[in-house]
Amino acid sequence: MAQHDQLDVDVAEKLAADITAIDGVADMHAGNFGEVALYYPRTRVRGLRQTTGDNPRFEVHIVADLSRPLDLYDVAERVRQVASAAQSLPVDVTIADATA
Repeated sequence: MAQHDQLDVDVAEKLAADITAIDGVADMHAGNFGEVALYYPRTRVRGLRQTTGDNPRFEVHIVADLSRPLDLYDVAERVRQVASAAQSLPVDVTIADATA
């Protein structure tokens, strides 16, 4: 995959499912107005965003599961590892919300 190509929808949906399966991740977070998403014809994958420009990045926005004590840095690192395996851009993980 070239650096600026968007993930295929199937890959993006699997990536979101793999991320939400990580212990400590309750859900993907789409931002306040649904702006954090990869958009495809007739669908979108929320919680993932690819930026372009001089410093392209891949963003993952999650809702943390605080129902039991977990190190959120470890959770973010596991999310980063999963996202990095699916695409080639540097990955930024944002814990945008939390639930217990």
